[in-house]
Amino acid sequence: MRQTEEPSCSTDVRRRLAWLLACIGTGVIVGWVGSSLTGSDNWYLAIPVAVAVGWLFFADPSRCEPPR
Repeated sequence: MRQTEEPSCSTDVRRRLAWLLACIGTGVIVGWVGSSLTGSDNWYLAIPVAVAVGWLFFADPSRCEPPR
């Protein structure tokens, strides 16, 4: 039997995708501003840093555990 949790699951996926895109966008903005001010492309390393920080705040590791 299948549980009927699909609507909330798709909403959860959309919410998590929106947060991922927000984190990537934040990293791009920080990278662009930093690169514009200093001329160094190293500022674009802010993209993976923003995604990693977002992972710490918005990820739910308990969802990866098998049901008890």
